[in-house]
Amino acid sequence: MERALLFEGCPEPLAIVVGDVIREKNPAWAHAVGSNPSLMACFAPEDEAAVRAAFAQAASARVSFEARLAVGPHRGASMRCITWSSGGEARCLRLDGPALATAAEIARSKDKALRWIFDQIDAALWVILHDGTLALSEGNALSRYGIRPGDYVGSNAWEMFPPESQTARTARRVLAGESVHDAYAEESQYWVQYGHPLRGEDGAVFAHIGLALAMTENVKDVRYGQELLRIINELPLVVWSMRADGTCTLSAGKGLERFGLVPGQLVGTKMFEFYKDDPLILEHYRRAFAGESFTSENEYRGDVWRNVYHPAIDGKGDVIGVFAVCEDVTERVRDERRIREQLSLIQAQKRSIDRLVSPVLEVWRGVLVVPLIGDLDEERAAVVTERLLGDVVRHAASFAILDLTGIDMVDTNTAQHLFNIMRGVDLLGCKALVSGIRPSVATTMVSLGLEVPTGRTYSNLAEALRRCMRSVEVRGR
Repeated sequence: MERALLFEGCPEPLAIVVGDVIREKNPAWAHAVGSNPSLMACFAPEDEAAVRAAFAQAASARVSFEARLAVGPHRGASMRCITWSSGGEARCLRLDGPALATAAEIARSKDKALRWIFDQIDAALWVILHDGTLALSEGNALSRYGIRPGDYVGSNAWEMFPPESQTARTARRVLAGESVHDAYAEESQYWVQYGHPLRGEDGAVFAHIGLALAMTENVKDVRYGQELLRIINELPLVVWSMRADGTCTLSAGKGLERFGLVPGQLVGTKMFEFYKDDPLILEHYRRAFAGESFTSENEYRGDVWRNVYHPAIDGKGDVIGVFAVCEDVTERVRDERRIREQLSLIQAQKRSIDRLVSPVLEVWRGVLVVPLIGDLDEERAAVVTERLLGDVVRHAASFAILDLTGIDMVDTNTAQHLFNIMRGVDLLGCKALVSGIRPSVATTMVSLGLEVPTGRTYSNLAEALRRCMRSVEVRGR
């Protein structure tokens, strides 16, 4: 009964052993180890001493040990084992799973992993001794020069590579004690290389180890980026970017000269600290880091700059930086201001001309005349209407004569403006008359279907004035 309870629900291989005989086992043990009744037959012979020692200690304590299986599907695997006394000579033995790798095994696995990675990448690895001897030459990238791994090992690098070649220059720097990380183009190949000095126990450099990654497939993009940066540095702009911590990562453009800076000078600078005394710029930074894209125009040191801000967002939607393009628009703003001022002046002059061209004249008590000359557009009609209606009220006029002698052509819009003026005058109790309609104007008005009320039109201004004067005299009697 106790054994049944011991085995119940136990997922790990578990057995009860007396001496060397396996008396009871759970299904997991049978699956992992099999049905062999001998305990020692289950483990590798070289681990027999460790198993017996663990069982001897288990009489008084719970003992953990490792041993390799000799049978079952996990044959050869090193297992973590626990044994303890279950009364008398009986011992419980449980297999907890594969043992953790030893330090040596981890080191071997790491070495295999690094070798596998190196075999997958387009790279070259070499070692040059202080006297120039090539001690190591490995890597897929060697094939770019028609070289196989191991070729030329033992040869002298100073004889193989010209003194001014990139390899020779880098080797001299590293053998002088300098670590190198740079990029360079060599004919049709583009490389990123790392060089590190190897030192002996006395600290002296005895060799140069180098690693070069072939980036030739990306050389077009790199050169395009370099050309684009060169063009930006010739334009009157400022293009910059910074990381989330405020560090400037790009500072380019000829516009930097306006601030006494050169391209690249701000790279590495903490921008929040650099502009700590400028609250407007700091506010723009905060808006951009909050995820907002926006454009602003602000005056800075006497100039007006147009700034376009955009947040840099990663795949998770987090803002990881900010980039901006700034343009000096001082001349454009000044030109726009001058244009607005000139337009305002022109409009004022036009209103003055309209008043001169279309004056409202009181030619007789209660009789006003408005001579119209040229085109009667909407703006001019509004000026004439405003002035005429005001004078009708001010002079208590009975008649207002619109003289068209100076108008050669009438279209639908002009006719509509005339009728609107006449209607406004009539609403004030003053009769509006029209004089000086030329034959061409009359023909156009008829073809357009425009009619002036009967008794309101006269061939010339004199006839209209006589009509008004007679009416005024009659009223006066």
